Amino acid sequence: MFVYGDNIWTAFLAVVLALLCSRLFLRNLSIPGSHTFASIDGLRGFVAFFVFLHHARFWFNYAHGRDWASAGSPLFVMFGQVSICIFFMLSGFLFTNKLLQGREKGVDWLALYCSRFLRLTPLYICMLCFLLLVVAIKTHFTLLEDTITLRSNIYDWLLFTIPGAPEINTLPGTSRIVAGVTWTLCYEWYFYFSLPVIGVLLGVKSKGYFTLWLILSCLCLFTFSQLGLDVNLLFGFAGGAFASFVANTEQLKKIFSRPDGSWIVLFGILGCFAAEPSGSYYVRLIVMSVCLAFIACGSNLFGLLTCRPARLLSTISYGIYLLHGILLYVVFMIILPLEVRITMTRAQHWLVIFCCIPVLIVWAGIMWHFVERPAIKFTPVLIDVFRGVYIYINRGINLIRRERV
Repeated sequence: MFVYGDNIWTAFLAVVLALLCSRLFLRNLSIPGSHTFASIDGLRGFVAFFVFLHHARFWFNYAHGRDWASAGSPLFVMFGQVSICIFFMLSGFLFTNKLLQGREKGVDWLALYCSRFLRLTPLYICMLCFLLLVVAIKTHFTLLEDTITLRSNIYDWLLFTIPGAPEINTLPGTSRIVAGVTWTLCYEWYFYFSLPVIGVLLGVKSKGYFTLWLILSCLCLFTFSQLGLDVNLLFGFAGGAFASFVANTEQLKKIFSRPDGSWIVLFGILGCFAAEPSGSYYVRLIVMSVCLAFIACGSNLFGLLTCRPARLLSTISYGIYLLHGILLYVVFMIILPLEVRITMTRAQHWLVIFCCIPVLIVWAGIMWHFVERPAIKFTPVLIDVFRGVYIYINRGINLIRRERV
């Protein structure tokens, strides 16, 4: 059937279904109110869902005994490549915007890093627990490696796979359980740790002991530089920084606040997704940076990026991104028998994927309500704890100095 092929109509129906499920199942979900860059936030949910579609297509080939890293359709390949680039650009935009505002208001680095830690870590740990459960099921709850190695491998995963993503309990392709999405978090943390250095270049005012944060930042950047990260991917953050400069510069903002901005964004995004995967990465990066600048200056794709279903989808985007791989793995490797998955047609495959979409939306919504949102609310408490520890240590140091005098 044409509708269930590897084409734009399949993706369109999947997105519509995701928005419909968000509207139906997440009606009571608390979402951020409207703000200056609401369109930027609305974009995040779509790109997270496109990554899901990207890996959903991977599973058709892999279930039929073909190579994992082959989406087959150029469109679904670009769903992954372009979406990851946009993810980095969104981070670059939001935190460059914080730094630009910090030139007047100052930046509280302790609050920033506590916020990032509680935003990324709790759900990641939950994802890791689900992964370990799947590993246990696939290895029949039998310990197949010594406990020291097992513990070391789990520690690597706890560190956002920054040291690597080793197999756990000798299960081949452990990272495939989460569709290998954790690699992007290494780049996210690298960018976050670079912020104090960038802040110096931008003349940011800092609250607290900035020298300490700058030293820690330099040490982290040196450590990350030994990991062999792809420098090309780091330019995605620069594209987001460009959009932030545009949105914070009145002269440029007037240029990008065009009435036809939504049309420019629409054709720019469609052009990037329709391009050949072998095309120039930098051309796509420039096009997407310009599109993001238009979005930051008010273009909302004719209201699509700011409608309630899109904002709901954006709210649970981190859950969609982290959890979709586990859902796909469980469906294709545990629930569906081997003889079924290797004989599935494309139409049958996409019917299964469509059935997975409501499950993914509900699962991500539950994790937002019980894990992500409580963790975000706990941020002020964690900040107060660290400040209390600092005050306690500072008093101890002063007491020692007085005794010496």
